[in-house]
Amino acid sequence: MLAAIKDWEISEEESCSDHNIIKFNLNFTINNKEQKYVFSGRRYTMKEQQHTEFCKKLLQLISENFQIENDEGNTKGIDDTLNARLKGHKDIGEFIEKFDKTIKLTCKETLKHRNLSHTFAKGRSVPWWTDALTTLRKRTNAL
Repeated sequence: MLAAIKDWEISEEESCSDHNIIKFNLNFTINNKEQKYVFSGRRYTMKEQQHTEFCKKLLQLISENFQIENDEGNTKGIDDTLNARLKGHKDIGEFIEKFDKTIKLTCKETLKHRNLSHTFAKGRSVPWWTDALTTLRKRTNAL
């Protein structure tokens, strides 16, 4: 949402507190030139036939990690139990972190890891590139 904030300014209007009013516009239009989301974490590829296996494994790990009785296919009961525990939990951040770890473990055990290293060339990307060209390019960029 922070990327959507445009044209912000501090208003000269008086407020009922010691603070100044900040005015801004939210721009939710997608502009490929301005906004790019770069995800540096691990990515997984899910095929359509893996969806059922993923859901079963997720329910199994949630029931194990949160000590919830798992009746096969009782997702509503597990969801209600998790919701009740979340509302009663003192540290929501800890609860969410545990849930996040459960999802990541499910992905790791059921899905293929998408290797991003092949998309970015390391070192030379073309055979004619030399160390001298690298030095010249660095000098040019520095200037």
